[in-house]
Amino acid sequence: MATTQDAALQMRRKSAEFWEASSTALLSGEWGYDETNRVVKIGDGYSLWSDLPVFMTATATGDLPAQIREQLAANLGDPSTPEGAAVADSAAGIPFNAATGLYTPASGRPIPSLDEGSNQLPDAVRTTLAANLANPAAPEGAAVAGAASALPTVPVSAGSRAKLITYGHSFLAEQGLTDASHYWARRLATALGLTYPTSDGGAANDLKRAVGGTTIDNALGRVAGGALPWVPGTKALVVLETLINSARLNGATAIDITSATNNARSMMAILGASEIIEDTDPRIVKSATTWQRGTGAFLGGSAVFSSAAGSYFEYTVPADRDVFIATIGRGAGTAGAIVDITDQTSGAALATGLDLSNTSITSAVVYVYRTPASTRGHTVRFTKTGGTSLYIDAVLPVSPTPPPVLWMKEPHLLNYAASTSFPNGSDAVLDAFNAIVDQMAAEFPNLIVADPNQLGYWDKNTDILTSDQVHPNDKGHLDLARAGHDAVRAWQARKALSLI
Repeated sequence: MATTQDAALQMRRKSAEFWEASSTALLSGEWGYDETNRVVKIGDGYSLWSDLPVFMTATATGDLPAQIREQLAANLGDPSTPEGAAVADSAAGIPFNAATGLYTPASGRPIPSLDEGSNQLPDAVRTTLAANLANPAAPEGAAVAGAASALPTVPVSAGSRAKLITYGHSFLAEQGLTDASHYWARRLATALGLTYPTSDGGAANDLKRAVGGTTIDNALGRVAGGALPWVPGTKALVVLETLINSARLNGATAIDITSATNNARSMMAILGASEIIEDTDPRIVKSATTWQRGTGAFLGGSAVFSSAAGSYFEYTVPADRDVFIATIGRGAGTAGAIVDITDQTSGAALATGLDLSNTSITSAVVYVYRTPASTRGHTVRFTKTGGTSLYIDAVLPVSPTPPPVLWMKEPHLLNYAASTSFPNGSDAVLDAFNAIVDQMAAEFPNLIVADPNQLGYWDKNTDILTSDQVHPNDKGHLDLARAGHDAVRAWQARKALSLI
């Protein structure tokens, strides 16, 4: 019967001084241990100790063990270690150019440094990086071009009239890129298989209704009137990006937030209406007082008003839906009407002394009031009880099938003072205005919110054009498109699962 015996194997072990002085080579395969430096060497039968390599294992990919790499990294950053001292000594004599922010060694390429205040690379380096990002031939540009494949390309179906329509500022008005197909709204349309920016048989670019320098009240004016107003029943995904200039105009003052919120609600009411019942429609009943017509940024380009005390208008709400009643709000030092809103059928007071002054930062803008569900089938009346003229602009019945509206929140900027027209703002100010989008989503179930400031999308350090420090570069537009695409797909999934 075989027996098993335990045995201990000891290799030759000596001090570093002994091994360095030894004139005897280790046998082939013989192990020797340096007790001073704690290293192992394996003999080859003829090489002296000093000529033998240190024995060290590696991973299958050739990497050193993680523990050794971690210690080496720590040593490189510690000038008290041999590795760290060598790094410090080699860097100490490298000249530094304060103008460019580059260290310039005698040989090799310049080494950039970070600005202590902003932690930014030098402007020259950032300018080159921005140019490379826009150049598909450069490694950085190739990476961006490759990342673009993350968005699918869906061909527009034959005969399809499904469109993408944009209202907003310069990020949608397409400024700054050399390749127009890379603007974020175009990328989104391509990924969703929607017609953009030209409509079938329509005028060139009649779907791109964004204009550079637009504030939210400007965008509302274009949705309500202008050359290309919204037409109820249009089969489209409406894309809005409207808040960044409003936020940077005066900052997040109380009246600016109030104005933007009222404008956002009016815009969503128009986009979600089944029809636009103009002030001349006989379904809107007016008092026998004198009514005059005014023109401006109103639905249909005009609205009627009465200055007489006690003047009123009323409308009978359908039994199956709510309506938004569009009147005119005032601001910028212009006083508005004071009104009472009543349910004439039940006699209930819906609002008393509603002051339409200080509802906007502009002198006149569309202001909407949503009738409560309790007034369905009832007649609702607006009565002037004070202030200036009472306006009736339109009635907007809520559509049971409103179009989806994608509202892109504004991405944070690196330098809010870069624009002379809109020099104010901060990340916190933008967040205050972006919160309006969330508020509208709670009021309008057809609103899809895209937030590029979520982790994994917009990066204000790499997504902005160096030339103006405001508009997105190629990567920035891609990141906005990804945020929009993911928001639409998530909304579609929730809708398919009956979660909305």
